[in-house]
Amino acid sequence: MFDYAALLRELYSIVKNCPDYQVEWREATESWRTPAVFLEKADRWLWFFWDNDEMVYIASPGPHSYPTDTLELAGLLAIVDRALP
Repeated sequence: MFDYAALLRELYSIVKNCPDYQVEWREATESWRTPAVFLEKADRWLWFFWDNDEMVYIASPGPHSYPTDTLELAGLLAIVDRALP
């Protein structure tokens, strides 16, 4: 099984030092099964997490999730660039 948590941690470690974004790491809870990375920039937001063995994201205005179609860090960063210009 792919280590989604490791990929999310790597994404978080890169974007948390970028002054353009507010970044939050969210641990799994009883009601939310998986860790997640939440990013915000200029009233727009993006949330990465995994669901049913698939990396997905929700971008403002939401509410639907979309598969990332990639499990590589560069692909996730490209989604960030598109969603939070």
